[in-house]
Amino acid sequence: MTTVGVSAGHTDVNLWYVLNGDADAPVAGDAREFAGCRWWTFGEVLAADPDILDPHLQRFTAKLADRLTAGRRRESDEKP
Repeated sequence: MTTVGVSAGHTDVNLWYVLNGDADAPVAGDAREFAGCRWWTFGEVLAADPDILDPHLQRFTAKLADRLTAGRRRESDEKP
């Protein structure tokens, strides 16, 4: 496991889930642990400095975006 940032000394465990939700819904983190919290778009994740993210997040995001795009293409091809 990898700790990203300056807070080495503990173990980070990331669990990623794909959810269908509202990107305009407010999101909040524990103010005692986080200076801020927000949704990121696929483009923002892919364009971010990899040193500030989980080492595998950009690869995961690229694969997810590709799968979602392929699924939308299939759905539009199937419509009469």
